[in-house]
Amino acid sequence: MRQWFIGGAVLAAALGGSGRACAQDDSPFYEPLFTARGQAPANVGFDPGLNTEPTIPIPTGRAGSAGFYAAAEYVMLSQTRTVGNQIVAYRGIFDSTGLISGNAGTYVGQGQVALTTESLGRTTFQPGFQVELGYRFDDGTRIYANYLQLFDAHYSAGASLVPYNFAGGPNLVNTFLVSPVFNFPPQYAGPQTKIVQDIPGVGSRTITQNVVTGATVTVQQPPPFSNAPPIIITTPIVGQVQVAVPGNQVVVTRPTQIGAVTAVNGNTGALLSSTPVIVNQPQGVVGGNPGFNAYGIWNGASVMDIKFTQRYQQAEIGARVPVFATDYSRVYGFAGGKFAWFFERFNWRTVSYDVNGTARPQDEAFYTNTLSQRLYGPLVGAGHEIFLSNQFSLSCDLSGALLLGVVKERIKYELGDRSTQAKRSHNEFTFVPNANANVNLWWYPVEGVQVRVGYNAMTYFNTRRMDEPIGFDFGAIDPKYDTQWFRLLHGVNVGVGLFF
Repeated sequence: MRQWFIGGAVLAAALGGSGRACAQDDSPFYEPLFTARGQAPANVGFDPGLNTEPTIPIPTGRAGSAGFYAAAEYVMLSQTRTVGNQIVAYRGIFDSTGLISGNAGTYVGQGQVALTTESLGRTTFQPGFQVELGYRFDDGTRIYANYLQLFDAHYSAGASLVPYNFAGGPNLVNTFLVSPVFNFPPQYAGPQTKIVQDIPGVGSRTITQNVVTGATVTVQQPPPFSNAPPIIITTPIVGQVQVAVPGNQVVVTRPTQIGAVTAVNGNTGALLSSTPVIVNQPQGVVGGNPGFNAYGIWNGASVMDIKFTQRYQQAEIGARVPVFATDYSRVYGFAGGKFAWFFERFNWRTVSYDVNGTARPQDEAFYTNTLSQRLYGPLVGAGHEIFLSNQFSLSCDLSGALLLGVVKERIKYELGDRSTQAKRSHNEFTFVPNANANVNLWWYPVEGVQVRVGYNAMTYFNTRRMDEPIGFDFGAIDPKYDTQWFRLLHGVNVGVGLFF
């Protein structure tokens, strides 16, 4: 009966990384080529049958004999996306000079959220591969080394000058994007003429102003989509004057000494004149005012996009030894060392166009947040295989590890022309427990060849995550990191192994 056994399935009974299902040297089971590891997506070794049929003249050896073996697998895993929810941008602008609102630093807009990290969408599966090389001794003991690589998972989202349903809002304020980046150098000022108020001599507007000496002045905004001008009203009301105001002039509404004007551009205040006072106030570069009424690349921007990238790698080296075997099942244990690497990167790009729709390289800014976690430590595990039918078996492995995490955080702002940048870095250490499980169905079609299909789940505890990936203080970049208490990778594997 032993001659018809085809390798067994594993019901793993321990925690640990990779492991090889080994039986005694005279075991009827076909030793798995691949390591039965709970960590990597393809964690269980391949075991070609000793006398599977048909016998085909290919250059493979007997799985029960001493010698080298190799295996390769395709894996498809999904992992936890470890980035928190943070608002990246609103629609609107910050009035950086006070020309628009009368108070420098005032937010002008309707408070609509334009872009958040939650916009990155659903998680995806990452394809990858696993390879393994090993050697089997006559007593059934195996030594092995394997490597797992997942290809990058990319998540992206963006916002532009076109709002939902083309609802531009009053004076098209919702066509601008703004983020609260501050403390940045002049190189990041962006275009000089970004909004209408930056342009000299553009059209004219009529303001209805009620005037009285010493009156309190307020500004009444027109209804949305009415295209009506704002109305400046004084209290108490005495008389009314229609004033045509060219685009490069403003109505003085703060205390003003007639004949020697000392204050302009206010929207509220007290009048010292009983009639409107018009003063020349150039608003563009040509007139002497440098513009920049929405100062900064992130203020009044037209395009913003974000991207989050995840990558995972793993390597193991160890030995697997047989513990117990019968004609229908076997138990084995394995131990060794494990390396795992979580690599995550958050990118944020901002482009600020001028009024002509032109953006130079220096009108573009990049932000990058990189979180790298390399994990090192010992692993142990156990597995169980059972015979199902001719040429088929089932295996299950459990494994675990206690890993030392080397965490590196790297944050950077950079100008689009690469002429200047600001960086910050931080290193720390953590302890990361790791527990894994995998189940595989084995098929031994010919002598020295085996195929398997399985499911793997890998869990990591106490890793790090980007809770708020963006630090808005340019001079002291400090995004918020937090503990990711539970991180899961899971998916399927399909592979083939050969004995030589």
